[in-house]
Amino acid sequence: MLVVPASMVVLAVFGFFAMLTPTTPWWLIMVAHVVMSVSFACIFTPLFTVALGVLPPRLYSHGSALIGTIQQVAGAAGTALFVTVFAMQTAVAAQAGAPEAQAMLAGSHWAFLGAGAVWTAAVIASFFLRKPEDADPAGIPAGH
Repeated sequence: MLVVPASMVVLAVFGFFAMLTPTTPWWLIMVAHVVMSVSFACIFTPLFTVALGVLPPRLYSHGSALIGTIQQVAGAAGTALFVTVFAMQTAVAAQAGAPEAQAMLAGSHWAFLGAGAVWTAAVIASFFLRKPEDADPAGIPAGH
């Protein structure tokens, strides 16, 4: 399963984003974002398979709907938290007299450090994922 290495790659990208400077090339930021996006794809597909694999077949549709809902709500809540930390820390830096660009950079530094801290818990949790037991073909009801 690629979940553990992909989780570590995402954590490394968050660390990279936390250390951005005004001279960081735009293409390097873009490459890091693409690497992070590919890593998320390597995480979510097996994670959803593991989550749905423990359900009995009659509950697959409910489990899929629940996973989709939780993913959307958690993504929105995480983005809101991330932007809140960014805005608050940008305001603190601006009040301390930092120029606008430096203040925004300080805000992004703290926001990505916070995201990295939360993601560290995800990396630790990824070590505990296990493939669900294979279903007994005799226990699966026939289709209609």
